[in-house]
Amino acid sequence: MMRYISCMCAVLGLFIFCHIANAGGGAGSNWTSSQANVSDDSAPSSETVLPVPYPSGFRTWQHVKSMVIHHKKHPLYDAFAGIHHIYADKKATKALLENKRFPRGAQIVFDLFSIRDKDGAMTESSRKFTAVMVKDDKKYASTGGWGWQAWVGGDRRSPALKSRSEQQACATCHEEVQSKGLVFSQWRD
Repeated sequence: MMRYISCMCAVLGLFIFCHIANAGGGAGSNWTSSQANVSDDSAPSSETVLPVPYPSGFRTWQHVKSMVIHHKKHPLYDAFAGIHHIYADKKATKALLENKRFPRGAQIVFDLFSIRDKDGAMTESSRKFTAVMVKDDKKYASTGGWGWQAWVGGDRRSPALKSRSEQQACATCHEEVQSKGLVFSQWRD
């Protein structure tokens, strides 16, 4: 568990939130994906970020789970305070339901929102980021068979992971759940 916590803090906390502060990313920014080291070459260099598509329409996918981190006593508070939503497309949902291997093209999204406490209710405020993992053993062989990317504020023009090593850090963290196809969130009845 501690390895998971430290990896998650390092990977998303550092790469996403530092990019917001230092790279000028985020909603309303002039920074675009063309400024990232992105290539569609079939054999990209180890420095080239692997292209991962933005998960259009993911809010209509199967909702897998939600979680709220609302207090500093949680070890992920600094990096991930907020309302977490996990979504799976049809391929990923089928694999989760049947407890089977994720097929090529399966996608899972982690959508994180700030919390607003209003009149005794915790509700979503601004979107912090939208992250996706896309299964393709061949295309993403160097990153555990999954493509990894996150977008600051959910803005498809603001990818947060700008190098292959940042994407590899995601895969390394997820190795803790190798037996579950590198997926932390599992289906609950």
